[in-house]
Amino acid sequence: MNNKGKVLPNIFAILVIMLVLVASTNSIAGSITATGMFHGDLYTFLGNVVTMANANRTLTNDILAKVQGDYLLTTPVLAAGSNADDVANLAFDFVINGMGYKKAAITTGTAPGTDRIPPANYGAVAFQIGADGTVDAVSATGNATGFSLEAEAIAALPAVAADHARMGYVTVIKSDGAFTFGTTALSAANVTEVFYLGSTVFSAIGSTNSTTALKLTDL
Repeated sequence: MNNKGKVLPNIFAILVIMLVLVASTNSIAGSITATGMFHGDLYTFLGNVVTMANANRTLTNDILAKVQGDYLLTTPVLAAGSNADDVANLAFDFVINGMGYKKAAITTGTAPGTDRIPPANYGAVAFQIGADGTVDAVSATGNATGFSLEAEAIAALPAVAADHARMGYVTVIKSDGAFTFGTTALSAANVTEVFYLGSTVFSAIGSTNSTTALKLTDL
């Protein structure tokens, strides 16, 4: 009996089945399309939805915590005051425990304390404000012994006090002698001073939140 006629249809059927399996595997590993969704695609899609929902929950909680907390609304630009050894600020708005306040400019400046920084060393002082509108200077721990690196002086600044917003801070170094806050002019010869601004509530919200748009082709 001649079986050649049966063998070819059988081979053809096997090839068709293999092609279907390959196509199914590629679809499962691929993206969601307008023609359908496989179990693998659905699982990936739902996983991405969960990830987005959790990210939105984190962002929402972050926003609630910020607007109910202690933050700057606008930036109080810091600079040397008309009293050359004090630190001035522009007018700004801030929030303490969710309540808004305004602070007028202090052109003469706020006294930065009296710490003496050894020659060729860095020192730092931060400025913060509470609901009563008083600007407080807070010195870095270790100013008296100085810091060889500016980053070390910044890291030694105490955390902002409760019910206060941090306006910013200043670092100084005097290459040819000691620098004494409240006595040495910030513009004195051989003094390098750098003013850093505090973060506003808007710049601080969602700093780690992804801004990448999700597309079906990415699922």
